[in-house]
Amino acid sequence: MTGFVKVVTFDIDDTLFSERMYVRSGFEAVGRHVKQRWGIDDFAERSWRLFEQGERRQVFDRVFDAVRCRWSLDDVEDLVRVYREHYPVIKLYPDAEQVLRFLPSRCRLAVVSDGPAVSQRRKVEALGLKSYFDPIILTAEWGAKYAKPSHLAFREVETKRGVSGDVCAYIADNPLKDFLGPRVCGWQTVRVRRLDGIYGMLEPEPGYEADLEASDLREAVSKLNLG
Repeated sequence: MTGFVKVVTFDIDDTLFSERMYVRSGFEAVGRHVKQRWGIDDFAERSWRLFEQGERRQVFDRVFDAVRCRWSLDDVEDLVRVYREHYPVIKLYPDAEQVLRFLPSRCRLAVVSDGPAVSQRRKVEALGLKSYFDPIILTAEWGAKYAKPSHLAFREVETKRGVSGDVCAYIADNPLKDFLGPRVCGWQTVRVRRLDGIYGMLEPEPGYEADLEASDLREAVSKLNLG
């Protein structure tokens, strides 16, 4: 990093808001759908308990089995659709709200985020992110080759903001994929390691770590040279 940071780019999930809040909101939407179709009252709560126990891939299948309801793969796919397309009840972390009050006067802000396109777009709308960030690059809308850890989305931010990588920073949470791409581009990287984050306890592989770590966005931004 050779100069002041002019563009700060953020991830969304577990960076600007709690991904667990989104999961809970999605399960509630699925629960309402299931109750209307199958008459099962506690589908959302059962799904949440499994998630809290670490289940990520077969939540709906296992709940159907637990309540002894006959189901098909089409039924599960329908619930996944409801989950991804629902309008989430979510809000920014308090520290994200605080940072977004003053940061736009200091630098430009952007977003690079992975995840199903419809889900991420709903999150952008629910959190009001268009008021703060430009561009907002949801990699699923651009194509699989833009997904992290690819560097391509970060090059697009540079192009759209008319800057080089040495004046850019990326703040995110997932050491499996978030930091390799921007580091290739010469960006500074900061990992927000939140205790409630899905990846909060995960240790990175060599070469995938961020330059810096912080416990929240206030600390993350304080570590950047904003001039």
